[in-house]
Amino acid sequence: MAGRFISKSLGEKLAVVLLWVAAVVATVFVYGIDPYARHTFLPCLFYESTGYYCPGCGGTRGVHFLLHFDILNALRYNLFLPLTLSVATYALVARTVKVFFGKTLFVWRPDGRLILALAIVLVLYWILRNLPFEPFIYLAPPHIH
Repeated sequence: MAGRFISKSLGEKLAVVLLWVAAVVATVFVYGIDPYARHTFLPCLFYESTGYYCPGCGGTRGVHFLLHFDILNALRYNLFLPLTLSVATYALVARTVKVFFGKTLFVWRPDGRLILALAIVLVLYWILRNLPFEPFIYLAPPHIH
């Protein structure tokens, strides 16, 4: 067991540690900011250049509300947020366990049909959240501009 821990390259371990540090710093920053203050967040380049919301618009504000246990507001800003955060968190934990302990956590490999279906849903979400009439206006994140 100890041999496996030591045998991983230092670069891999450093990369994982840096990812954790970045995640913690970003979490602390997003937790402590005022989501309603103008220019608190980095602007979305897609939104800034086109005036349309991308699938990620509202994600940072959504994370802020999620960190404050305000799940409804988090979902108001971005419906894909829980799925995205769950996958990203699991991926980081799984990589950490693999690099530091040599163990592989459960790896789910969806088939192509599911990936295609998720891609279609994501594109539809992208289009529908930009339509300027009900009920689709509720998919757009409030207070972005």
